Amino acid sequence: MRHHIELLVFAAEGNIYGVHANQVETLLSQSFLYPGSAPFALPYKGRRVRIVRLAQYMRQQPIWRENAVADFPLSASPKRVLVTTDQRDDEYVGLLIQELQQLVSVSIEKLFPLPQIMEAKKWSRLIWGVALLHDSPVILLDLKQL
Repeated sequence: MRHHIELLVFAAEGNIYGVHANQVETLLSQSFLYPGSAPFALPYKGRRVRIVRLAQYMRQQPIWRENAVADFPLSASPKRVLVTTDQRDDEYVGLLIQELQQLVSVSIEKLFPLPQIMEAKKWSRLIWGVALLHDSPVILLDLKQL
């Protein structure tokens, strides 16, 4: 049986980070630090989580920054693109996912399609994670609701 990695994603200090839930039930401390932050807890599905640098976890896949959603190559299917926002300059940050098993979809009540997110100016400063699907469109989720 293949083990999946559960990973929540967010941007901080211009970097992309992931909250990594281990494959085993015994997880690291529920409180953690990332650069420039205060300690905070993020319980996930009743378990404890820790942070990893997404750039390292994703085997140094190239990261690109664009100001407009039209600049993202979203026409083909399936899409394996992680999208979040950089709080410093409000740019959208994308990371190409080469292997689907590297990330799995996250259970959450509200899912929003990518075009709807990009058009909603009131959401422009929120932190977004990703839920990958087998076909388009890419679906984003609001990590602040977890």
